[in-house]
Amino acid sequence: AALPSSGLTDAEVTDFFEAARVTQERLRVADPSISAFNYMLKDGKAAGMPGEPPHIHLHVVPRSPGDLENNDEVYEMIDAWSP
Repeated sequence: AALPSSGLTDAEVTDFFEAARVTQERLRVADPSISAFNYMLKDGKAAGMPGEPPHIHLHVVPRSPGDLENNDEVYEMIDAWSP
């Protein structure tokens, strides 16, 4: 089966990531301590995409220096936040 992202047009992909960039800007205005972001894109069931209908979603996770003892913990946290 085709992945949900394979059905997106170039314009839709651009809009998708532009929305992520705008989200980053708004988060940084709200909290100036944010200095970085992690993205986690889920595209397809094997990537952990929950539920129906098939879709893609992007986690935009704000980060600040020293927010986690082990930087890779963020990936487990994102999985825990996913439905």
